[in-house]
Formats: sequence, structure tokens, C-alpha cells
Amino acid sequence: MKKKLDFKTIIIIVLLLGVIGFIIFWPEPEVDYNQDKIDELKEQNEDLLAKNDSLSNVISEKDTIIVMAEREVEELQEEVEIKDSLIQNINNRRDETRDHVNSLDGNDITRGINDYIRRNKSGN
Repeated sequence: MKKKLDFKTIIIIVLLLGVIGFIIFWPEPEVDYNQDKIDELKEQNEDLLAKNDSLSNVISEKDTIIVMAEREVEELQEEVEIKDSLIQNINNRRDETRDHVNSLDGNDITRGINDYIRRNKSGN
């Protein structure tokens, strides 16, 4: 029961042996992982992270200063509003005549001036 090997079978066997030979004897490809470049990039990454941390600290300090300045501005704004309302109140009452001025007459004014002059003369 020998089977005859026909031409197709021989070619398939030869090709199969060739593929197996290539797999076994083919040189292993050199893989260049560029370890030097990787190490350099890791070092740069560490430097950048350190700078980022220091920048984060500076930014947080500046944020604190900004928050304090905003609070001061709010306090000053409140004071300005109070002063503005006082000024407005004074402006509204500007043309009013005061009660104590109405009660003064000519004799009271002369008496006040005389008292003032006497005090100054006695002090000299």
C-alpha cells in the first residue's frame, strides 16, 4: 500500500520543510529598546514633576494672596457704601437750619463773644 507521491505533495512537503527551517534557523531580530533614551526621558519626567510641584506651591500661595485681597476689597467696599450713605445723608440735610441756631438771638451772640474776650484777656 504504497501511495505514490505526486508532484503537489512533494512541493507541499518541500515548502513545509523550508518554513520550518526558516523558523528554526532564522536569526533572532535585534530589538533596540533605546534604554538610554528611556532613562533620559524618565529623568526629564522627574525634573518636570519636581518643577510642577514647586509651581503648584507658588500658585497656591498666590491664590491665598488673591483670596485675602478679595476679602479686603469686600471690606473696603462695605466701608465705602457706609461712607457714601453718610455723605448722602449729610447732603440731604445740608439746607436744613439747625435748632440751636434758631434759638440764638443777637443778645446771646454778643454775650458769647464777650465771654470769649474776657477769658482770653484773663489768660494773658
